[in-house]
Amino acid sequence: MDRNDTQLEHTFLEQLQGNLIHNALIQHLPENYHFGPHTHRNIEICVVQNGECDIIINGNRVTVHKNEFIVLFPHVIHSFQVKENTTCTFMQMHFYLEHFEALNSSLKKDLKFMQYLSKKSKLYIKAPTTHQIQNCMERITEEMHHRHSKGNVLSNLYIFEIVLLLSREMEPNFHNQHSEENLHVAKAIQYIHEHIEERLPLDEIALYCNISKRHLTDLFKRYLRITVNDYVQITKLNYIMDYMSDHHTNLTELAYRYGFSSPQYFSTIFKRIVGVSPKEFLKMKSVKHN
Repeated sequence: MDRNDTQLEHTFLEQLQGNLIHNALIQHLPENYHFGPHTHRNIEICVVQNGECDIIINGNRVTVHKNEFIVLFPHVIHSFQVKENTTCTFMQMHFYLEHFEALNSSLKKDLKFMQYLSKKSKLYIKAPTTHQIQNCMERITEEMHHRHSKGNVLSNLYIFEIVLLLSREMEPNFHNQHSEENLHVAKAIQYIHEHIEERLPLDEIALYCNISKRHLTDLFKRYLRITVNDYVQITKLNYIMDYMSDHHTNLTELAYRYGFSSPQYFSTIFKRIVGVSPKEFLKMKSVKHN
């Protein structure tokens, strides 16, 4: 075993001894249930077993039915609702993303789920539940409920399994969005992340990619189903929300630091995309996870 393999094994064993899961449980929601807007830094997975549930994500209603699952990304403002004459039972888990950052780069490149998250432009994934995802979630909730000795190690192994399963489910869609024929979009995304604290006007990004503004706009709409400007703004806000979670925040300084023309414009964009004002977000981040 060479030095790199030894370091990887040591890192992996450290992860297994840690606490990757915030909680994992089965929720039984009655009709007319409502849990108000909230956000958290970890990743949330809900697998609906019976009934259906409406999740309001940044102001948009997403209905998750029986035998479907949804993954909510960090910092997404969301609330839960159950309609009249309807109930909902689902497995729910929150787990921490930070623990995966220490993984060897050769391993992370095979985790399409992690690559998807790194783009910082998506809010959630919703898809039919596979037998493997259902079974893995059941094992995680079982371990967390009974708290067996060495339960952390086993449940943490299951987290790696669920990330691998999600990566497998995302494979066709991920390749479609990031294929070789889409090099201009990949180049633009790289430039945006490397210059995230700058203004990043469309003509500057297009010039870097050596294509016209119209062509770049068409490519983003085709492959990412989003405009270049919206991608830039959503990406900026994800960086900002990460920063706000770790630091004492002066909103005016933060607005100028990330290339917004004024604090007022920053607040307007934040409210339009996130659904609440920056000040409201700062208050919400201290609320307990549901």
